[in-house]
Amino acid sequence: MAPDSDVTEQREPAWYRVALRTWRSGGGVLPTTRDGAEIAVIATVVCWRIITLALILVAVPDAFAHSSRIWIDVTLLSLVVVESAVAMVRIIRCRNCISLRWAVTETVLGVACLLAEPLYVPVDDRVSTWVGWAPALAVNVTVTAAVACRRSSHTLMLVGLLATAYVAVSYPAVGQSADRGTVVSNTLTYLAFGLLVRGMANMIRRFGRDADEARDAASEARAQVELERHRRLLHDPASLLRYLADPDLDPRLAGVVREQALAEANRIRAFLDPEHTVPGSRSAADGETSTLLADAARAAAAGFTDLPIELVLHLADGVQLSPPASRALTAATATVLHNVRRHAGPGASVVVHGDHHPGDGSWEITIRDDGQGFDPSRTAPGYGLREVVGTALAEHGMSSHIHSQPGNGTTVTIRGAAR
Repeated sequence: MAPDSDVTEQREPAWYRVALRTWRSGGGVLPTTRDGAEIAVIATVVCWRIITLALILVAVPDAFAHSSRIWIDVTLLSLVVVESAVAMVRIIRCRNCISLRWAVTETVLGVACLLAEPLYVPVDDRVSTWVGWAPALAVNVTVTAAVACRRSSHTLMLVGLLATAYVAVSYPAVGQSADRGTVVSNTLTYLAFGLLVRGMANMIRRFGRDADEARDAASEARAQVELERHRRLLHDPASLLRYLADPDLDPRLAGVVREQALAEANRIRAFLDPEHTVPGSRSAADGETSTLLADAARAAAAGFTDLPIELVLHLADGVQLSPPASRALTAATATVLHNVRRHAGPGASVVVHGDHHPGDGSWEITIRDDGQGFDPSRTAPGYGLREVVGTALAEHGMSSHIHSQPGNGTTVTIRGAAR
């Protein structure tokens, strides 16, 4: 690039800037909800540790002033700060705070600070003062034990070690004084914090896991719906392609099939590219679909000029359907007529009869052929009758029934409620 170019390299913002911007806006993009839940747990652990260390460091001057062995105090506090910094950076970079090794390391350090208190904290300052800062650190370590262990038994064991170390050091220091109740309540605090934080962390993680599973299930359901939509769209065109591939296709049928194939090709093209329009054609999605029941049946029969179809639809004139239901009825009727063409046999005739029952507001369409028929108990309906006629119509509040007998033709009855 030329030196005088006005284009400057765009750098990715630092992670902490992204975090601050996300915090201010109250939103942000996370890879998964489970990762977001883990980040929430990490944020709680990190913030709690920072606050605890800040409180300890604020009390450092007073602690050092009263310390009996200041070099032990400084050494232990330095170890705690260094270990905390390394641990916090690690879990932030990994975005995961589940680590038994980390929990054990922090527990060992917390127990060591508690057991070493008699060496650097005077007896009178071991309970209820920040001179003895180890009990406050130990409470924070219980948070680590609660969120970092996969098993509850490990959490209880580590928290129990912290509580035992606290009692071993603090109880002898208070003797028979009134501070015994403080020691007992502080000991119970370790157990209560451990169980409470573990329960909350597990609940947050479970919410994230359940949300991801629900999202995956919804995505799979959407994929199945889209697959079914494509299968329904391509079912009738596949039948037409089968005819066109037949070298012995009746020339009288070839012209009709080509016209239907062109119409289906335009429909598929409109489906693949909704902005594409074919001059002189109408797609099912262009908003021009008639909502009259009789028109929906006539539209389906219009392409089957090779079949002797008798339309008896005057009794259903005026019955209104919703546009999606009208399109579904047209597609189902066309699929039935494709089956008649393919299976009814030569010379079969078809009657499409519509009826309206004003008393209960229902309507009925029957598509009857006098072909060879079949035995439904031995021959299961194919995909077209099962899905395009059955399931697709049911999705729009319509029902279908197939009645057939060998040698007596087939009747498909479609029923629904008028708008």
